[in-house]
Amino acid sequence: MDVLSGAVTLLQKGFARSGARAAKKHPAPALPQAEPNWLAQPVGTCFTAGFAKADIMPDDLPQKPYWVAGYRTGNRAAGVLDPMTCSALWLDDNSGRGGVCFVSIDNVGMSSYDSDQIKASLRQELAHRGCRGLFICSCHNHAGIDTLGYWGPLPRTGRNPKYMGILYRGVRQVILNAYAGRKEGTLFHGTIDAPPVLRDTRLPEVWNNTLSRLRFVPNDGSTETWLLHFASHSEALLGKNNLVSADFPCYLRRRVLAQAGAEVIYFIGCEGGLIRPKELDEDNI
Repeated sequence: MDVLSGAVTLLQKGFARSGARAAKKHPAPALPQAEPNWLAQPVGTCFTAGFAKADIMPDDLPQKPYWVAGYRTGNRAAGVLDPMTCSALWLDDNSGRGGVCFVSIDNVGMSSYDSDQIKASLRQELAHRGCRGLFICSCHNHAGIDTLGYWGPLPRTGRNPKYMGILYRGVRQVILNAYAGRKEGTLFHGTIDAPPVLRDTRLPEVWNNTLSRLRFVPNDGSTETWLLHFASHSEALLGKNNLVSADFPCYLRRRVLAQAGAEVIYFIGCEGGLIRPKELDEDNI
């Protein structure tokens, strides 16, 4: 086992050096510079925000086959540890340009086809509400139900039409509910270095330990909404798990709600090669 580990380490270092040489010889093209859309004369005097969330779970699991979008194909879900959800934050600076809506889903990912279908089904409603941007994102959760089709019993797809219908309806509903629940308030931004809970399983080892927060405080003193952003794969449960779960974002949201009384919409940042939480025990792989 020691010889094998040594060989793997040598191969990793060799690939890392080869990659560094290739990147130096053929550098990536420069990214275009962003163009901030500043307002010379702000019109609004406050922000408006609305939040909504919903469970997106089938009612026939585990009686019917659903596949965990994790580490191997054919991993049929044996039950539910905690429900997958979707949530939406509608945010408007009241400048007259319209609001933007951010959606977060507890799944491994969404194809552009699915995102475009949802957006197309809401085109008239969003135009009527003055939405200038809709962003549908995933938590890259490896304990959720397969939404891409990669994790079924090959060569069959793991994508379930019934479940995709549940997901579509849930996402559309939270978007409209977030708009309906808008309130005026104040928006705060802050960052903090998170505890050393991450690891990078591929060389070179590098990650971003910053936890970012947008905090919306309604003027009427009602429940706050926090947008949290952290650069990590959502895969604390790892490979032996066969239960549907929203992974650690679920428990992060629950803890903030219980201790701070704030609703949370969670987004992932740059995941690098394979940045994820450290194992809780050596056998959890």
